[in-house]
Parts: sequence; C-alpha cells; structure tokens
Amino acid sequence: MVNSSINRSRIVPVQRSIVSADALASVVAAAYGLDGVRCHLIKSAMLDTYQVTAASGPAILRIYPASRRTEAEILAELDVLAYLHAADVSVSVPIRQRSGEQLLTIQAPEGVRCAALFTYAPGRPLSQQCTPQYAHAYGQALAQVHTVADTLPQLPLRPRLDLATLLDQPLAALASAFAQRDTDWAFLRQVAAAIRPHIAALPTEPPCYGLCHGDAGSANAHVTADGRLTLFDFDMCGVGWRAYDIATFLIDEPESIAASFLEGYTAVRALTDTELASLPLFQIVQSIWVLGLRADYINDWGSSLLSERLLNHILSFITYTRETMERGPVTLSTALSLSEASTLISVTGSVVLLAQARLAKLPTRL
Repeated sequence: MVNSSINRSRIVPVQRSIVSADALASVVAAAYGLDGVRCHLIKSAMLDTYQVTAASGPAILRIYPASRRTEAEILAELDVLAYLHAADVSVSVPIRQRSGEQLLTIQAPEGVRCAALFTYAPGRPLSQQCTPQYAHAYGQALAQVHTVADTLPQLPLRPRLDLATLLDQPLAALASAFAQRDTDWAFLRQVAAAIRPHIAALPTEPPCYGLCHGDAGSANAHVTADGRLTLFDFDMCGVGWRAYDIATFLIDEPESIAASFLEGYTAVRALTDTELASLPLFQIVQSIWVLGLRADYINDWGSSLLSERLLNHILSFITYTRETMERGPVTLSTALSLSEASTLISVTGSVVLLAQARLAKLPTRL
C-alpha cells in the first residue's frame, strides 16, 4: 500500500518572493493616479527594482525585503533624498501617492513588504561609460551629498556604517564560506584585526564623518549624453566615515578615472591627510563587506555569487593592498595605484599563496 502521507502537499516558508509585474501595474496606477501603466522587473537583488512606464513618463518602483529594514529606516532614506533634492543635489527622489503617503505596502508570502516609487534617472549607467569627465562630475556630486547632508537638522534614523556593520558582521557571515580554507581564513582575520584600531581612531565628526551613500560605486549613477548625472539607490545610506564612500568608488576604477573622481570630489570638499591615508584601509573593508554580504544572502542569491574565483580575487587585492601600505606612507599616488591594481590583479590561487608567503615576512603593523 502506498503511504498517502507522501503525496500530501506541505506548506513551507518562502525565503523571498517576486511580485507579479502585471499585478504591480494595477496597484501603482491606482495608488499614484497614473494612466497606461506597465511594469517590468529590471533586477532582483537586495531590493526588487521595476521600471514603470506610464503616460506621464517612466519611473522606478523599488520593493524592499520583508524584514531587512524597518518602515522608519526606509522613510528616513526617502526624507534624506527629498532634502538633498531641495538643495539642488541631483538624486532620484521619491514620488508621493495620491493620498500623500510615500510607502506602498504589499502583502507577500514572506510578510509585508514596503515599496516606493522614484523619479527616473535619465541616461545610461556611469559604470558603462565612466570617462574622466564623467568621473569628475560624479566626484563633485558625491561631495555635494556629503556636504549638504552635514546641514541636516539631525542625523537620520539609519543604520551606522561602523566597524560592526562593515567588518564584524561580514566576517561572521564568512566563517562557513572559508570552512575549507583555513590558511585564507586566518589571513583574512589577521588583516581585519590589524586595520581595526586604525579605523577606530579616525574622527567621528563632520566633515570626515556623517551621512554616506553607502554603496557609491559607478553602477549607482546614470549620466546622459550631455553630461547630466543623477545618483540613486540610497538603500545602504547610513552614518559613517566619508572615506568609505570614496574608497567604494575607487576600488574598481583605473588610475585615470580615480584621479578625475578625486579631483572632482576635492573641488567641493577637501580631504584631510588622515582621510587620504585611510582610503586603502576602507578599500580592504569594502572588499570584506562585499564578500560578507554575499555570504549573508547566499540563500537569496545563490552560492554562485560567492565563487572560489571571487574569493581568490579579493584575497589577492587585500594582500597587495597591505603589502603596498607596508612599504611606506600612503600618498595620493598610493591610493590611485591601488585602484588600478584592483582591476589588474591575478585571480589565481597560486598568486594568493605567494603573496601570503611574502606578507608573512613583513611586520604586523600597517
């Protein structure tokens, strides 16, 4: 006799859902009073991003995960964007519903998810056309975000971009990813322990410290053919060291682009010697953070985004960065050469092992 229990359906929890684009079109049309609405999914990553096409023009709908951010934290992000926009900083801003509310709520299988509609950032991704001219403009724009944010009446209710967020939590998430790589895991923890006191000693007051974009890579800006640039995706924004934002852009750019970006940034806000010296530290921190994020979301995005190739590449860059810092004081040239190295460094495991062997002969100081 066949066990009937084998054929019974079972209800299991949903890790994350993808909301129907067609259903969203009806919801958005009603909530925002738009005609001829169509939606399509652009990408499903930390948030789900949809392009909304309506008779009045395009917009962007972003749906937040069910439990990652509180409603207050999301509203704080939207308020920051409105404040920046009012000060003539070119950012994508939230669009209010007919009711005046900023957030839609969607009942998804995994729980209630918040969504917000944003103005469309015209042009193409900066990452696809990052010329020195555009990098200069982006540097200016990011510096404007930082300087205008310092005039906020009070710090927004956003997560802190502190050592706990940028270093401790990623390392905790990475423990299982390095389960079969004891030597690499020991090296990564050694580097984290070495840079921690240097970052902890950095100033924690403006202008070096304050609201940051949090994910200031070139993919989070669009630029038009005539050079108009718009920043977006402030989901990671929080209070922290501005050098982290700068290092996030520098880490994947060739030296000429990095130099133009820094020229644009410092035309608006000068960098202190201490900030300049911290850029390689934050490039290491950002590398660890990226790995930790992928490890933390491995059941949302899949293990393919935490490949051996990626681990080897980032370990190689961290090794190269630390060796470079050991040779002498950090200068602007050092920071630029590290940006160049991140795009050229080998990703083979043998390079990691050779670099670690050389590193073992160096003092533990940074």
